Amino acid sequence: MKLLVYVGAVTEPRKLDILIEMMSFLPQAQLCFVGKRDEDYVSKLQKLSKKLGIENRIWFRGPVHHEQVVNYISGSDLSFVLIPNSSLSYKLSLPNKFFESILAKVPIAIYSHSEEMIKMFGDQTGSLRLDTLSAKELASQVQKFLDSSSPTLSNRLTKSQKFLKKGTLERIEFVKSIESLSLIHI
Repeated sequence: MKLLVYVGAVTEPRKLDILIEMMSFLPQAQLCFVGKRDEDYVSKLQKLSKKLGIENRIWFRGPVHHEQVVNYISGSDLSFVLIPNSSLSYKLSLPNKFFESILAKVPIAIYSHSEEMIKMFGDQTGSLRLDTLSAKELASQVQKFLDSSSPTLSNRLTKSQKFLKKGTLERIEFVKSIESLSLIHI
C-alpha cells in the first residue's frame, strides 16, 4: 500500500476534495493530511470519503511542530503540493512544503501555476508535475508515476539534493533583495 501525503492548511480554497475523489481510483493507496485545518471543511472531506467508501484510507493528522514536518513527509511515497491559481500570491509562491518534501527525499506531485516553482521544478527532482484537477486524471497520473520505472530512490535523492542546493541559493538571493528593499523604506 502506497502512502500519499498532503502537508499544509486543510481549507476549502485548497480544493482538497479533489484528492479525496482521486483516492477512489487508487485502491492501493492511503492519504494523510498533515496541517492546520478548518474543522467544518474536514467534516465535509470525511463525509465525502465515507460516501466514496474510502474512509479507512484517509487520515487527518492535524498540525505538527515545524521541526517534525520533514519526518512526516519522509515516511510517504509521494507528497502533494497543490497551489490553486486563485491569487497573485499563489502564482508567485514557493511554499515551504515544496522544500520540505525535497528535504524529506520524497517525490513531489505538484499542481501549481507558480512561475517560480515551475521554473525551479523542471524535471530535476524525479517527481510528477500534475496538469489537471480532475480526480480520475489525477489518479491516472499518480498511478502511472507510482508504477513507473521512474528513477531509483538513490538517483531521485541525488537530483533532489542538487535541486535543493540550487533552489536554496536562489531563495537566499531573493530574501536578500527583499531585505535590501525594506532597508530603503526605514
